[in-house]
Amino acid sequence: MVTLYLTFLMSTIHSVLGSIDHDRSSFTIDEVIQNVRLNENLYRNLEIVEEYHYKLFDAKFLPPDALKSIEETSHCVYQDNLYYVRDKRFTKEISGASSEGVDLVGYDGSKTVMVNRQPIANIRDGRYDGYGYLYPHTNLFASDWLVRVKLSEFLAGDPDLKTNTLAEYLSNYIVPKSFVEHEEIVDGLHSIKIKIEERLRHDHDKDNPANMLLSVMYLWLAIERNYLPIKAERYYTKYELNRPMESGSTVEWKEIETGIWFPIRCKYDVYDGERFLEEKKYLLSNTSMHHYAVVDLHPHRPKSFFANIPIPDGYTVYVVNNTGGILKSYVQGGRKDLDQSYLGVNRVKTGLILFIATLAVVICFLIIRYFVKRWKRLR
Repeated sequence: MVTLYLTFLMSTIHSVLGSIDHDRSSFTIDEVIQNVRLNENLYRNLEIVEEYHYKLFDAKFLPPDALKSIEETSHCVYQDNLYYVRDKRFTKEISGASSEGVDLVGYDGSKTVMVNRQPIANIRDGRYDGYGYLYPHTNLFASDWLVRVKLSEFLAGDPDLKTNTLAEYLSNYIVPKSFVEHEEIVDGLHSIKIKIEERLRHDHDKDNPANMLLSVMYLWLAIERNYLPIKAERYYTKYELNRPMESGSTVEWKEIETGIWFPIRCKYDVYDGERFLEEKKYLLSNTSMHHYAVVDLHPHRPKSFFANIPIPDGYTVYVVNNTGGILKSYVQGGRKDLDQSYLGVNRVKTGLILFIATLAVVICFLIIRYFVKRWKRLR
């Protein structure tokens, strides 16, 4: 704890007394990664209630089932390597169709229980972070696969990403490379601008060779705000590298404890790439807003809170091992155990019934044909 506060104090002194050079930085990328990692540890235990709002503005090239709006409330508790997530979501499509439901996830130290809004539940050995993890330092990342890694891991790249089983997309497809650009003032805060190049890891085809540059992301990390991002921009080589197709910003900060800040209100804009390619129009596609109504760094939940995830009657439950292999399945509240032998027997029964039905149809056809021919001969 002393080390963390010394790091924060030295960063503050540096920001107040040190002159800002807009052409270079006094920080190396390794120093930035180390400072980010130290501050990430401050948020290891966390309870939050998040309100998320998504609105689509441009739907010209989208199908009718694309989402027009999302209203979502999430309750997340991360405590001593245990976690709980309750996600309530209401969505509306371009077509006008809507749906709502609740997802529940809990990890109690030995197993992960996931209850989806569809009538399906999984009970999995060990920890599974398929729903991602709220890392405040990646709060301005729009891509789902990025929320599964810490910012320090993403900035460090290999080998950190190669040893993170949750970073499958990054490990298999993308190689990020980070550089310190310079220091500047953003919204009154002394910040470090980081450039992150994202390149293909392997050859995909002749038009997509290994090491091809896919996108460039810029992150501005606010030194006086625990190295949390205050601003983010992403540029794609597919479109144009002088206009960001994604941009995010921290709109409001809150000091939740002395020297510990949280980005309680954030905004992320995504521009329409297809409209830009087809019509050369730079139009806003959608906007996301995050608001954290509750933030607590000291949750004290009993272990039963993470273990007792209710599964409604009628849900199909799959018991799987830590690699995702199905061990057995059953209907919650039902009497039949749908284990693999049961499923196999039913597949045999279904095949036999189909064979008998087909045979009966053929026999009926032959009988009818016989009597038709006989009737014609009698005439």
